[in-house]
Amino acid sequence: MSPPQLVQKLAFAALPPQTNADRLQPGGVSRAALTCQPLPPRPHQRGPCRVRVDATSNAENQAHMITCTFETGSKARLRHVVVHAIVEQNGALLLVRRARHLLEGGKWGLPGGFLDRDESLTQGVLRELREETGWDGDIVHLLRINSRPDRPREDRQNVAFDFVIAPLGRVGEPDDESSEVQWVPIDHLPSLDSLAFDHGDTIGVYLDSRGRPNSGPIIA
Repeated sequence: MSPPQLVQKLAFAALPPQTNADRLQPGGVSRAALTCQPLPPRPHQRGPCRVRVDATSNAENQAHMITCTFETGSKARLRHVVVHAIVEQNGALLLVRRARHLLEGGKWGLPGGFLDRDESLTQGVLRELREETGWDGDIVHLLRINSRPDRPREDRQNVAFDFVIAPLGRVGEPDDESSEVQWVPIDHLPSLDSLAFDHGDTIGVYLDSRGRPNSGPIIA
């Protein structure tokens, strides 16, 4: 399986007959249609669901957007939530080199990943920080909500919540999604265009905001 040829698919299962309260939610989507098929959870998960990763061909590389299968058998390409951690200490940012088996593998980027079932945004970003770097932290503020469907090199169209986090200390070792973890001095950051996905753009927004009063998240 070649790393750039990965695509993620969520399989959704039917539920027992719905009550009136379970029927169509805003937007015409039923709760049953958004319930995942139980799969073996990763150790950090509290819920019964996880993302499956399957191979696809080079011709399908442009279709990395996650495909969901509803209980009726119909499919849809839906947008999903990811969280990113911007962590600064002593004038350096905490960056990870993405493992080769991931999309954009081998590139430096921000710690982060998909929001898990049954967790909040703040729980998710702190979990991803611990998993990918071994560091724990405190939420400072939400820097940006990036919902642009044309995010550079982000053809899954994930909606990103970018958090500024204060580091508390190292509490463990990074998982296999990071091949390296480094504190990189801001004055010696790699070219922002060379970072994974549009993480360079996120770092640019953060650098522009340093020293300014926090006026709430930027919504893009």
